[in-house]
Amino acid sequence: MKQTDFFDCAERAGLGWVSYRLPLKNGIIADVPQHFIDPQAKANRPWLEGSRDGFVVAPFSVTHGPELWLNPLIRWQGFTPNAHALHTAEDWLDQSNSVKTQLDGPAESLTDLTEDLRQADSQHYLEFCKSVRQITDLLQNQNPTTTLEKLAEQKPLQKVVWSRTRRIKLNLKAHPCQLFEALCQAYPTLHIVLLQHPTYGIWLGCSPETLVEKQSHKVRSMALAGTRTPTDSVIWGDKEIREQQIVLQYLQDRFAFRNIQIASEQTSTVRTGPVEHLLNQIEGPSTISCYEMAHLLHPTPAVSGFPIQESVRYILENEPYKRLLYSGYWGYINPQGDGLLSVNLRCLHWQKNDVTLYMGVGILPESDAEAEWMETCRKSETLLNVLDELGWISAYAEIKE
Repeated sequence: MKQTDFFDCAERAGLGWVSYRLPLKNGIIADVPQHFIDPQAKANRPWLEGSRDGFVVAPFSVTHGPELWLNPLIRWQGFTPNAHALHTAEDWLDQSNSVKTQLDGPAESLTDLTEDLRQADSQHYLEFCKSVRQITDLLQNQNPTTTLEKLAEQKPLQKVVWSRTRRIKLNLKAHPCQLFEALCQAYPTLHIVLLQHPTYGIWLGCSPETLVEKQSHKVRSMALAGTRTPTDSVIWGDKEIREQQIVLQYLQDRFAFRNIQIASEQTSTVRTGPVEHLLNQIEGPSTISCYEMAHLLHPTPAVSGFPIQESVRYILENEPYKRLLYSGYWGYINPQGDGLLSVNLRCLHWQKNDVTLYMGVGILPESDAEAEWMETCRKSETLLNVLDELGWISAYAEIKE
């Protein structure tokens, strides 16, 4: 049985599925992809202190759903299930109505962009820009401080992370497992995840941002903010620098709150797919659990804004859709409680023959609406370029919402 067939059986039976590949680090080749099935995922077990040896899935806000824990009861390495995994899964897969989804039908041809779809895309652009201008007006009218030391004392909004979605129609040959493999090949430095869960459905992500990495008695995180294309000026703008400093200051404060003596790297520029970001890595010695550190940090200003409570409230009250797993976090925790949890960015929600992509930008008082729109477009290329290379896109225009 091929892995695509195995996945389809698990999905039909309502089982939990996780595939993940850790990012390349310090030039060292990443581990081979890890896969496992949780036959009891539909029980929606919450992630609790002490949970380990499994995969945690947390949404952007617990208002939108619980943090869930998947148990790796059936597991294997590589891209193909081994005989032991197949044998172990046999009883569970019998719950499926079919052992194979017909994925090999004729591909749909690329369609021309109709005027109707052009208007839909234009409408999304206008709505996005209107929302960004409303945020910048709000931020400017609050006269936000430019002194980083006083950021924590300010209750008025300093920054809001605003996001949008884009739905793309795929042809009949598209399959989540094959996209996971393609993303692993395309982005060796990113954390690649494929998740199937009865509560959230099918999601794929290739995250450049680590929320928490815990190894033995050392805990790490990163400030990753500010975005530009690699062809832009070699000098970062004031807006991007300020955006990065807000995130870094927040993380430093959170580490200090737990008396973790941190060592910070110099700010660097890192490329993630078609865009570049400013990066600061921070780490320190601590026995804090991965669970507790994730709760201490999430959500950071990189996905919500600043101050945290005020920006999250604004997003929940004004964004025109629920983020669900977008800008939440996920990752595997080993039996010792060590692991890597990444922020779920550059992700998509897989729904039959179309996918919904998620893209966000940090809005500051000086933000330009049109420039922020273009930044979301560039970020969407991380996934769109791979989908295009696979020949799966049936229409480049957005599906009408």
